Formats: sequence, structure tokens, C-alpha cells
Amino acid sequence: MTTNSPTKITATSEKEIIHIVARQRDYFKSGATKSYQSRIENLNKLKSALVRYESEIHAALKQDLGKPAFEAYLSETGFSLLDISETISKLKRWMKPKRTLTSLLTQPGSSRMYYSPLGVNLIIAPYNYPINLTFSPLTAAIAAGNTAVIKTSEMTPACSAVIRTLISETFTPEFIAYIEGEVQETTLLLQQKFDHIFFTGSPRVGSIVMSAAAKNLTPVTLELGGKNPCIVHEDAKLDIAVKRIVSGKFLNAGQTCIAPDYVLVHKSIKEAFLSKLKDRIISVYGEDAMASPDFARIKGVAKIGCLYRKIKTLPMKSPFSVFELNLLIFNDICKYFATPLHSER
Repeated sequence: MTTNSPTKITATSEKEIIHIVARQRDYFKSGATKSYQSRIENLNKLKSALVRYESEIHAALKQDLGKPAFEAYLSETGFSLLDISETISKLKRWMKPKRTLTSLLTQPGSSRMYYSPLGVNLIIAPYNYPINLTFSPLTAAIAAGNTAVIKTSEMTPACSAVIRTLISETFTPEFIAYIEGEVQETTLLLQQKFDHIFFTGSPRVGSIVMSAAAKNLTPVTLELGGKNPCIVHEDAKLDIAVKRIVSGKFLNAGQTCIAPDYVLVHKSIKEAFLSKLKDRIISVYGEDAMASPDFARIKGVAKIGCLYRKIKTLPMKSPFSVFELNLLIFNDICKYFATPLHSER
């Protein structure tokens, strides 16, 4: 078990939040964010900042989530940098008006579709991919000519501290602002009028976000968790199947919304599948995953308890063999998931 000194989270007052949103609305109305040149300049500034802070970001990911360096680059910084580069290369084409059909009612004439920025955006990032799901939606917001207010999870204080510093050094708060705090600050933000809200998290909190947005008819993008079955039939190539399943499930210790969270295995290959799955896990992470430098950790003792309670209720008999991957892990190698990275009070 590793114990790290907690990073202090400073609360943001309601007055400050109202002031920041108002300043951003005035800045957006000035037209400063709308030109192609402005968007490209700010995307390049964001890209340079991410490169400059890459080592600090990776260290924070290690502290908050136990992410190994390669995984941090693959799923966080590298992903975000690629997203920015792709956006820069295609932005001019995306901004061009597009010809579209003209209805008979409005003939004679011609029609074009113009893409206009919405205004002040709110980005609420989750704990599991705090860098990727902060900077990828921010990239989209900047590319579309918007301003943005960012609120990260209180569960990743080290990452939040780096994001706060990066944002404050790179952009002015009337353009991109970082709001520090916990649940109370998120609640206060949702009481403000935004022009678009991007939220990643659970369906339960997503419904709260959507309800708050509906009061102002604010459009939302909700990236929520779901169920992701993985079917392994009798004719499957098991060596390939277990490699893909282990890769998808164990990335970020399974804390990925599209990770396979249960497997439907044909009964004729059940034992062979289980044997190969266990062998693959050990070949990647070793006999003692706690000592592996390539394995992240579940964030929070409460989440581990919730996971364990869920496992205890799983059905064990079915026409097909139905197994949660986490159950397989707890049966034979419980410690792979059940060790929190930090001690918590």
C-alpha cells in the first residue's frame, strides 16, 4: 500500500463562479473566439502546454490512480495530443459552409449550412480519465469557437492541481477557466446558464446534470457508463480472445466505461477459457500484481467495497457460463483489484 500526502482542494465561492461565467459570456459576445486564426492559435497553445506538462501529468496520474507511464500516455496525454493534432489538420475544412438542397418552397435560391459556436461551455470531467476527458472536450470547445469552464473530479486531486496550473498559465479565465472544488461547486455550476454541457460519469449523476440543463434548455453531451458484454463462442480463437479481453478489462484497472464487464462463454470451452484467461493475466502482470509496475489501481476503498458486494450477488448457473471478469479475479487473485493505492480515512 502506498500512502501519498493529499493535495489540498480549495473551494470556489458562488460569487466567483457567477463572475467567471458572466466574463466568459461577455468575451464570447466580443467575437474574439470565432475566427479560424484564433481557434488554431489556441489549439496550438493547448498542445504545447500538454507537451510541456507531460511529466507532471504522468506523475499525477501515478499518484491518483497508479497509472503506469505507458498507460498514461496511451490513454491520456497521447490520446489528447493526437486529438488536438487531428483537429488542427481538419479544422479549416470543418469550418467551411456546406451546400445543401433548397426546398421547393424557397425556390428560386440556393442554400448553405453554416456552423456557429454555441457560446459558454461547461466541461465536467470524471476521475477515471481525468486528462483525456478534460482536454479532449476542451479541444472540441476551442475548435468550435466557444469559451469553456472546466470542473474536474475531487477524487483526483493531484491531476486537478496540474490541470489548474496548466490552464491558468495558458489561457485567460474569460476564455478558459478552471473551477476548483468538490460536489458543492459542481452543483453551483449547474445552476448557471451555459450554452452546452459536456459530462462524463455515472447515469445517476448524468440524470442530475440533464435535469439541471433542461431548466435552461441547454444541450448536453452525456458520456455515461453502461453494460458491455463480451461473447466467446465455441469456435472462438481463445488465445486471441483472452488477449483482447484482458487488455480491454485491465486497462486502468477496469475503470473504463467501455471495458468488458461480463463474459458469456459457451459451456464447451468454459474451462479452457478460464485457464487461458488466468494464464494471460499472470503473463502480463506477474504472479503478484501488487508488485507490477504496469497495473493501475481501483480508486477509493468505497469503490472496492461496492465491487465486492456486486460480485457476491452474481448468478453462477446458466445455459451458458456467465462470469463477471471481476469475479474471476476475486476467486483466484483477489489482491489484483482489492488493494487501494492510497490509505483513506
